[in-house]
Amino acid sequence: MLGGPLPILPPMAADGPVPGKGMARILVVEDDASTRRALEKLMELEAHEPIGAEDGLAALRAVEEREPHLVHLDLMMPHMGGVEFLSRIRSAPRFRDLPVIVISALSQGPVLDEARRHGIVANLVKGNWTFDGEYMHLNCDYGLLIDNLMDLTQETYTHQGSIGQHELMEAP
Repeated sequence: MLGGPLPILPPMAADGPVPGKGMARILVVEDDASTRRALEKLMELEAHEPIGAEDGLAALRAVEEREPHLVHLDLMMPHMGGVEFLSRIRSAPRFRDLPVIVISALSQGPVLDEARRHGIVANLVKGNWTFDGEYMHLNCDYGLLIDNLMDLTQETYTHQGSIGQHELMEAP
């Protein structure tokens, strides 16, 4: 399980995916269903393809089957937490450099320190929000969280996309 080269990313324009050429597949790993749906909806609104997973075990299957370009990862989950998931994907050459943005209630501590040792792109601290199936209800602090998440997602995907295009051009 988990081996081989990283997938080549879809072509990118300066401001996002090239229309008709694909979009980023973003794995959203979150055990709280309403939070997961809210994050998936945000990714859809930004023209990305979200892939939901309720824990680290489901996320491992999704990484193998769907080959996401980016992961949004909660750390504290049942069955397999975020750090164990990170450890497993980082041990596989194919996914060693898969970018991961942690979205967790943790702002410090040994679990977050361990996640950082596994090479996360960033940690965004979440709190109390709800999603009613159509609208996300946030307090004003979450506006900043969402802005930061979307900026990091686009920045990370754009950077990874340019690397993928460069590798594609150099291929024999």
